[in-house]
Amino acid sequence: MSRHYIFDTLSKQLQAQEITHTRLAEHLELTVSATKHIFETQDCTISCMEKICGLVGVKLEDLLSHTAKPAQLLENLTQQHEIEFLSNKKLFAVAIGVMYFWTFKDLLARVKVNKTELVQLLQRLEQMGFVKMVSGSDFKPMLSPKFAWIPDGPILRMVRRESLEFLSNNFDEEGDVLHAMNVFITPETHRKLRQQLNAVAHEYKKHMVAEANIPADDKQMVSLIIAARSWLPSFIQSQLR
Repeated sequence: MSRHYIFDTLSKQLQAQEITHTRLAEHLELTVSATKHIFETQDCTISCMEKICGLVGVKLEDLLSHTAKPAQLLENLTQQHEIEFLSNKKLFAVAIGVMYFWTFKDLLARVKVNKTELVQLLQRLEQMGFVKMVSGSDFKPMLSPKFAWIPDGPILRMVRRESLEFLSNNFDEEGDVLHAMNVFITPETHRKLRQQLNAVAHEYKKHMVAEANIPADDKQMVSLIIAARSWLPSFIQSQLR
């Protein structure tokens, strides 16, 4: 089996899953330069190769037999799985933590579960394709960069119901922002501005991925609701012809 095929496959999987050299180095317990050297020389121990395979969700035996199958990254849950999240608050909380790139230790410290419960919840998420258990209690998210809740699915319907609680705040804390306005513009201008709003949402998600290896204690939770549509409050609409 050619080393080029093995390391090329692993490199492509790391890129597809947006796993940085820093994150890989932490997983391998090596320096970033040593990790880069592995791929530059295409040389490492079998044990090291197994760890890399575990991180990207590829079986080493498949690689060695030239039948490696790319890890399937999740883009959406099923309707039933979203319903299960809503009915099992601990499972949902752990899933959100996984999306935040929390480690097993972070989850234990921040979610109201004990170690046994957490392992069981992660195993359930693995059955859903949400994570992959790597070794012991170690796990890796299996979410595509395109992962999203089902449009008009159970979770987004819940978000709409809970939006009143979100908006009831004064938004006067440092870091808060709230703009509510009605404008009268051309469809073309709205199209361009809508693209910019979508880009802002993407930037938040991109930075969350890029900052995955920053300790959880050095970050904060931010919830965004970005929405725009042709609408007026009914009490104003009733006064228009």
